[in-house]
Amino acid sequence: WKNWSSAKVLEDVWDDQFAVALGAQYTMGAWKFRAGYVYQEDPLLDDPNGTLGTVQALGSLPLPLPAGVAGAFGTTPNALVKLVQTTLVPAIWQNVFTVGAGIEITSKTRLDVHAAVAPSRQERRNLGPAFGSFEADLKGYSIGAGLSMNF
Repeated sequence: WKNWSSAKVLEDVWDDQFAVALGAQYTMGAWKFRAGYVYQEDPLLDDPNGTLGTVQALGSLPLPLPAGVAGAFGTTPNALVKLVQTTLVPAIWQNVFTVGAGIEITSKTRLDVHAAVAPSRQERRNLGPAFGSFEADLKGYSIGAGLSMNF
């Protein structure tokens, strides 16, 4: 359970979220092989607040947009926050698949590698009549390696 409603900035952007992570490891001698899966509910608030905690503006644009400015541009006061939800805050991945392997080189040295993929999914945000809606393609890839040495 991710309790975003208690986070100072993200409470204005995200809804509380259920998440589950499953993984397994198989050991064969000095080798370890790993696989995992993560599922998370979509955390985006459909109608976010027009604020981001104590953040007052994005560049020269105030948060929330004054009603007159929002109306003049044919958008909503929380339009900038909707943009932040899908572009500036951490990635929103509903499904993530992972694999990894590690080898114990010596009793004090281990090398680990991993790869993860979050399949593509579309997120659409409506910004009002003048700007309409935009769609973000949310996907992710990660590869990495680490060398652990104990002295």
